[in-house]
Amino acid sequence: MKLLNIMLSLSLSLSALAATKSYEIKSEKSKVGFEIFKFKISSPVFGEFKKFDGSFSYDESKKTLSNIAVTIDASSVDTQEEKRDKHLRSADFFDVDNHKALVFKSAKPVVLKNGKAKIKGTLTMRGKTKEVELDVELKDTKDGLHFVGKTKVDRNDFGISWNSTFSVADISKNVLGDEVKIDIEVYSSQKKNKT
Repeated sequence: MKLLNIMLSLSLSLSALAATKSYEIKSEKSKVGFEIFKFKISSPVFGEFKKFDGSFSYDESKKTLSNIAVTIDASSVDTQEEKRDKHLRSADFFDVDNHKALVFKSAKPVVLKNGKAKIKGTLTMRGKTKEVELDVELKDTKDGLHFVGKTKVDRNDFGISWNSTFSVADISKNVLGDEVKIDIEVYSSQKKNKT
């Protein structure tokens, strides 16, 4: 009887492993974008990171996402303006000489409900790690998995506090806002078993 219980437990464990599949992000199709409000021009500045990779696990039967890990090359920041991008790579912002990457890791498995979920995890930037919550939605499953997601962070939490001021009616105001909106679009494919 004891042997039967062990075999049953082992069978269930193997079934769970079989149901959970590993995926890798297709960086050539995916996007990690951001926006921050620039008060001097009264509109957001948009940018993205051109180089990143990542992986996650997904259990189709339980609609569960887990083991999410994304690494972003900080030096690949791109706002379509070279002078600004050079400043963003400097110690005033991402300090890419000392902090090569931004890293996101999920905290625990989450279940998608109606294709949506809130993923809690940690974001590490400039050597500081903070908890963040990402709203994600599964858009398609025809060719791998296609997700969109968004979150907001306060750049000061990561030691990015540089600002400059401008005057309006003799009132001094900061040029940049503190809140940064992050938008992602992920295309992925199932990892192939190594032989």
